[in-house]
Amino acid sequence: MAKYSYELKKKIVDQYLNGNGGFAALTKQYSVPYTVVRRWVHTYTNIGEDGLKSHKKGRKPKPGPPPMNKDQNEMYLSTEN
Repeated sequence: MAKYSYELKKKIVDQYLNGNGGFAALTKQYSVPYTVVRRWVHTYTNIGEDGLKSHKKGRKPKPGPPPMNKDQNEMYLSTEN
């Protein structure tokens, strides 16, 4: 889960862009680090709203083994006993 909601990010960025506070004022008001607010504004101006939404990070899971065909499945089941 993201540390900050999309709604909070959007609210802070909108306030900054509408001239309702600078980085320092918004940092104090919402208890969010200065660099984080600055990054959100930069991301929003370059990418848009989609840049503020959470995205999965990390490696993609490895695919499992390929499915067995009928003959392989029968052989596996017969050797299992």
